[in-house]
Amino acid sequence: MNTLILITALFLQDASAPPTKEDATEALREFREAFNGGGENVRVDAAKDALGTPHTDVIKTVGKLLTKDTERVRIGVALALGEVDHPNSVQALNTGLRANLKTSSVLAAIVTSQGKLGWESSAASLHILLKDVGKEDIRAVVPDAIKALSAIGSASSIDPLLDLLSKLQNNRKRNPWKGTKNMKNDAIAALKAITGGKEKNHMKWRAWWKENQKSLLSGATKTYWSWETHQREDTGIRDKAPKESVLVGLRLVAKKENKKEKK
Repeated sequence: MNTLILITALFLQDASAPPTKEDATEALREFREAFNGGGENVRVDAAKDALGTPHTDVIKTVGKLLTKDTERVRIGVALALGEVDHPNSVQALNTGLRANLKTSSVLAAIVTSQGKLGWESSAASLHILLKDVGKEDIRAVVPDAIKALSAIGSASSIDPLLDLLSKLQNNRKRNPWKGTKNMKNDAIAALKAITGGKEKNHMKWRAWWKENQKSLLSGATKTYWSWETHQREDTGIRDKAPKESVLVGLRLVAKKENKKEKK
Protein backbone atom coordinates (compact mmCIF):
# COMPACT_ATOMS: atom_id res chain seq x y z
CA MET A 1 0.00 0.00 0.00
CA ASN A 2 2.81 2.42 0.95
CA THR A 3 4.59 1.63 -2.31
CA LEU A 4 1.42 2.37 -4.29
CA ILE A 5 0.97 5.70 -2.49
CA LEU A 6 4.60 6.64 -3.22
CA ILE A 7 4.28 5.76 -6.91
CA THR A 8 1.05 7.77 -7.16
CA ALA A 9 2.64 10.78 -5.47
CA LEU A 10 5.63 10.67 -7.82
CA PHE A 11 3.33 10.38 -10.83
CA LEU A 12 1.31 13.42 -9.76
CA GLN A 13 4.49 15.38 -9.10
CA ASP A 14 5.79 14.61 -12.61
CA ALA A 15 2.39 15.42 -14.17
CA SER A 16 2.38 18.90 -12.67
CA ALA A 17 6.06 19.63 -13.28
CA PRO A 18 7.00 22.22 -15.94
CA PRO A 19 7.81 20.67 -19.34
CA THR A 20 11.38 19.70 -20.16
CA LYS A 21 13.49 20.49 -23.22
CA GLU A 22 12.69 17.00 -24.49
CA ASP A 23 8.95 17.64 -24.05
CA ALA A 24 9.30 20.86 -26.04
CA THR A 25 11.19 19.12 -28.86
CA GLU A 26 8.45 16.53 -29.21
CA ALA A 27 5.68 19.14 -29.04
CA LEU A 28 7.36 21.21 -31.76
CA ARG A 29 7.83 18.14 -33.95
CA GLU A 30 4.10 17.39 -33.72
CA PHE A 31 3.27 21.06 -34.22
CA ARG A 32 5.26 21.36 -37.45
CA GLU A 33 3.92 18.07 -38.73
CA ALA A 34 0.31 19.24 -38.22
CA PHE A 35 0.92 22.87 -39.15
CA ASN A 36 2.76 22.60 -42.46
CA GLY A 37 0.39 22.64 -45.39
CA GLY A 38 -2.71 22.85 -43.22
CA GLY A 39 -5.58 25.29 -43.58
CA GLU A 40 -6.28 28.09 -41.12
CA ASN A 41 -8.33 25.96 -38.72
CA VAL A 42 -5.67 23.25 -38.76
CA ARG A 43 -2.91 25.77 -38.07
CA VAL A 44 -4.81 27.32 -35.15
CA ASP A 45 -5.51 23.89 -33.67
CA ALA A 46 -1.86 22.92 -34.08
CA ALA A 47 -0.81 26.07 -32.23
CA LYS A 48 -3.27 25.40 -29.40
CA ASP A 49 -2.11 21.80 -29.05
CA ALA A 50 1.55 22.86 -28.97
CA LEU A 51 0.88 25.42 -26.25
CA GLY A 52 -0.33 22.55 -24.09
CA THR A 53 3.41 22.12 -23.53
CA PRO A 54 4.19 25.58 -22.08
CA HIS A 55 7.94 25.59 -22.63
CA THR A 56 9.89 28.67 -23.69
CA ASP A 57 10.88 27.09 -27.03
CA VAL A 58 7.28 26.19 -27.87
CA ILE A 59 5.80 29.54 -26.86
CA LYS A 60 8.42 31.50 -28.81
CA THR A 61 7.83 29.42 -31.93
CA VAL A 62 4.04 29.71 -31.77
CA GLY A 63 4.25 33.38 -30.78
CA LYS A 64 6.00 34.23 -34.05
CA LEU A 65 2.74 33.49 -35.88
CA LEU A 66 1.37 36.76 -34.50
CA THR A 67 3.55 38.64 -36.95
CA LYS A 68 3.51 36.45 -40.06
CA ASP A 69 0.33 34.40 -40.53
CA THR A 70 -3.18 35.25 -41.71
CA GLU A 71 -5.53 37.45 -39.72
CA ARG A 72 -7.66 34.51 -38.62
CA VAL A 73 -4.67 32.49 -37.43
CA ARG A 74 -3.21 35.48 -35.60
CA ILE A 75 -6.51 35.96 -33.74
CA GLY A 76 -6.57 32.28 -32.76
CA VAL A 77 -2.96 32.31 -31.61
CA ALA A 78 -3.43 35.52 -29.64
CA LEU A 79 -6.39 34.07 -27.74
CA ALA A 80 -4.55 30.78 -27.17
CA LEU A 81 -1.54 32.59 -25.69
CA GLY A 82 -3.93 34.21 -23.22
CA GLU A 83 -4.46 30.75 -21.71
CA VAL A 84 -0.74 30.22 -21.02
CA ASP A 85 0.57 32.05 -17.96
CA HIS A 86 4.24 32.37 -18.90
CA PRO A 87 6.67 35.30 -19.40
CA ASN A 88 7.21 34.32 -23.03
CA SER A 89 3.47 34.42 -23.73
CA VAL A 90 3.44 37.99 -22.47
CA GLN A 91 6.50 38.90 -24.55
CA ALA A 92 4.93 37.42 -27.69
CA LEU A 93 1.70 39.35 -27.13
CA ASN A 94 3.55 42.61 -26.49
CA THR A 95 5.56 42.17 -29.68
CA GLY A 96 2.44 41.14 -31.58
CA LEU A 97 0.59 44.26 -30.47
CA ARG A 98 3.15 46.55 -32.07
CA ALA A 99 3.02 44.51 -35.30
CA ASN A 100 -0.79 44.56 -35.56
CA LEU A 101 -1.67 48.19 -34.89
CA LYS A 102 -3.42 48.44 -38.26
CA THR A 103 -5.44 45.22 -37.86
CA SER A 104 -8.09 45.96 -35.24
CA SER A 105 -9.47 42.41 -35.01
CA VAL A 106 -6.07 40.92 -34.19
CA LEU A 107 -5.25 43.87 -31.95
CA ALA A 108 -8.44 43.32 -29.93
CA ALA A 109 -7.59 39.63 -29.44
CA ILE A 110 -4.06 40.49 -28.28
CA VAL A 111 -5.30 43.15 -25.87
CA THR A 112 -7.89 40.75 -24.46
CA SER A 113 -5.19 38.16 -23.74
CA GLN A 114 -2.89 40.76 -22.21
CA GLY A 115 -5.65 41.64 -19.77
CA LYS A 116 -6.43 38.00 -19.05
CA LEU A 117 -2.83 37.20 -18.18
CA GLY A 118 -2.51 40.42 -16.17
CA TRP A 119 1.24 41.02 -16.39
CA GLU A 120 2.40 44.56 -15.67
CA SER A 121 4.95 44.37 -18.48
CA SER A 122 2.04 44.63 -20.94
CA ALA A 123 0.85 47.95 -19.54
CA ALA A 124 3.26 50.18 -21.47
CA SER A 125 2.07 48.91 -24.87
CA LEU A 126 -1.55 49.45 -23.81
CA HIS A 127 -0.77 52.99 -22.67
CA ILE A 128 0.26 53.79 -26.24
CA LEU A 129 -3.21 52.79 -27.45
CA LEU A 130 -4.80 55.17 -24.92
CA LYS A 131 -2.52 57.96 -26.05
CA ASP A 132 -3.58 57.39 -29.68
CA VAL A 133 -7.32 57.52 -28.95
CA GLY A 134 -7.62 60.31 -31.51
CA LYS A 135 -6.86 57.83 -34.31
CA GLU A 136 -10.08 56.19 -35.45
CA ASP A 137 -8.61 52.73 -36.11
CA ILE A 138 -6.96 52.68 -32.66
CA ARG A 139 -10.02 54.09 -30.90
CA ALA A 140 -11.97 50.96 -31.83
CA VAL A 141 -9.83 48.88 -29.43
CA VAL A 142 -9.38 51.49 -26.66
CA PRO A 143 -12.34 50.06 -24.66
CA ASP A 144 -10.58 46.67 -24.69
CA ALA A 145 -7.31 48.33 -23.67
CA ILE A 146 -8.99 50.09 -20.73
CA LYS A 147 -10.49 46.80 -19.51
CA ALA A 148 -7.10 45.09 -19.87
CA LEU A 149 -5.40 47.80 -17.81
CA SER A 150 -8.10 47.46 -15.18
CA ALA A 151 -7.37 43.72 -14.96
CA ILE A 152 -3.60 44.27 -14.81
CA GLY A 153 -4.03 46.80 -12.00
CA SER A 154 -0.70 48.59 -12.38
CA ALA A 155 -0.12 51.94 -10.69
CA SER A 156 1.79 52.94 -13.85
CA SER A 157 -1.57 53.06 -15.66
CA ILE A 158 -3.09 55.75 -13.45
CA ASP A 159 -1.61 58.77 -15.24
CA PRO A 160 -2.34 57.39 -18.77
CA LEU A 161 -5.93 56.67 -17.70
CA LEU A 162 -6.26 60.15 -16.23
CA ASP A 163 -4.89 61.69 -19.43
CA LEU A 164 -7.42 59.66 -21.42
CA LEU A 165 -10.25 60.68 -19.10
CA SER A 166 -9.26 64.32 -19.53
CA LYS A 167 -9.42 63.99 -23.34
CA LEU A 168 -12.78 62.22 -23.16
CA GLN A 169 -14.33 64.68 -20.72
CA ASN A 170 -13.16 67.58 -22.90
CA ASN A 171 -14.33 65.91 -26.11
CA ARG A 172 -17.38 68.13 -26.61
CA LYS A 173 -16.91 68.97 -30.25
CA ARG A 174 -19.77 69.17 -32.72
CA ASN A 175 -18.97 65.60 -33.76
CA PRO A 176 -17.66 63.88 -30.62
CA TRP A 177 -15.97 60.52 -30.90
CA LYS A 178 -18.30 57.56 -31.05
CA GLY A 179 -18.47 55.71 -27.73
CA THR A 180 -17.03 58.60 -25.71
CA LYS A 181 -19.49 58.16 -22.84
CA ASN A 182 -18.82 54.43 -22.51
CA MET A 183 -15.07 54.97 -22.64
CA LYS A 184 -15.33 57.60 -19.89
CA ASN A 185 -17.26 55.19 -17.70
CA ASP A 186 -14.77 52.41 -18.45
CA ALA A 187 -11.82 54.67 -17.60
CA ILE A 188 -13.41 55.66 -14.28
CA ALA A 189 -14.16 52.00 -13.51
CA ALA A 190 -10.52 51.11 -14.26
CA LEU A 191 -9.23 53.84 -11.95
CA LYS A 192 -11.53 52.57 -9.20
CA ALA A 193 -10.31 48.99 -9.71
CA ILE A 194 -6.65 50.02 -9.61
CA THR A 195 -6.77 52.49 -6.71
CA GLY A 196 -9.96 51.90 -4.77
CA GLY A 197 -10.87 55.58 -5.26
CA LYS A 198 -14.36 56.87 -6.06
CA GLU A 199 -13.91 60.14 -7.95
CA LYS A 200 -15.68 61.12 -11.20
CA ASN A 201 -13.79 64.08 -12.67
CA HIS A 202 -10.22 63.75 -13.93
CA MET A 203 -9.07 66.79 -11.92
CA LYS A 204 -10.50 65.39 -8.70
CA TRP A 205 -8.89 62.05 -9.48
CA ARG A 206 -5.49 63.72 -9.87
CA ALA A 207 -5.86 65.52 -6.54
CA TRP A 208 -7.01 62.32 -4.83
CA TRP A 209 -4.13 60.29 -6.27
CA LYS A 210 -1.58 62.89 -5.24
CA GLU A 211 -2.92 62.82 -1.69
CA ASN A 212 -3.19 59.02 -1.37
CA GLN A 213 -0.37 57.73 -3.55
CA LYS A 214 2.20 57.27 -0.77
CA SER A 215 -0.09 55.36 1.59
CA LEU A 216 -1.43 53.14 -1.20
CA LEU A 217 2.06 52.23 -2.40
CA SER A 218 3.19 51.39 1.13
CA GLY A 219 0.47 48.76 1.41
CA ALA A 220 0.85 47.31 -2.07
CA THR A 221 1.46 43.63 -2.84
CA LYS A 222 3.72 42.06 -5.43
CA THR A 223 3.04 38.95 -7.45
CA TYR A 224 5.85 36.77 -8.82
CA TRP A 225 5.90 33.88 -11.29
CA SER A 226 8.26 30.99 -10.55
CA TRP A 227 10.41 29.36 -13.22
CA GLU A 228 10.64 26.26 -11.03
CA THR A 229 6.91 25.67 -10.59
CA HIS A 230 5.25 27.91 -13.22
CA GLN A 231 3.02 29.13 -10.40
CA ARG A 232 2.40 32.58 -8.90
CA GLU A 233 3.25 33.77 -5.42
CA ASP A 234 2.12 36.97 -3.66
CA THR A 235 4.44 38.91 -1.35
CA GLY A 236 4.44 42.16 0.59
CA ILE A 237 5.89 45.29 -0.95
CA ARG A 238 9.07 45.01 1.16
CA ASP A 239 9.46 41.23 1.00
CA LYS A 240 12.33 39.62 -0.86
CA ALA A 241 11.51 38.21 -4.28
CA PRO A 242 11.27 34.40 -4.41
CA LYS A 243 14.21 32.57 -6.01
CA GLU A 244 14.18 32.14 -9.79
CA SER A 245 11.08 34.25 -10.23
CA VAL A 246 9.79 37.02 -12.49
CA LEU A 247 7.69 39.95 -11.31
CA VAL A 248 4.13 39.72 -12.63
CA GLY A 249 3.09 43.02 -11.14
CA LEU A 250 2.42 45.27 -8.18
CA ARG A 251 -1.15 45.94 -7.03
CA LEU A 252 -2.35 48.77 -4.83
CA VAL A 253 -5.59 47.01 -3.92
CA ALA A 254 -6.57 43.34 -3.95
CA LYS A 255 -8.12 42.10 -7.17
CA LYS A 256 -11.81 41.32 -6.75
CA GLU A 257 -12.68 37.69 -7.34
CA ASN A 258 -14.70 37.05 -10.48
CA LYS A 259 -18.04 35.52 -9.47
CA LYS A 260 -18.09 33.35 -12.58
CA GLU A 261 -14.63 32.01 -11.78
CA LYS A 262 -15.71 31.37 -8.20
CA LYS A 263 -18.47 29.06 -9.36
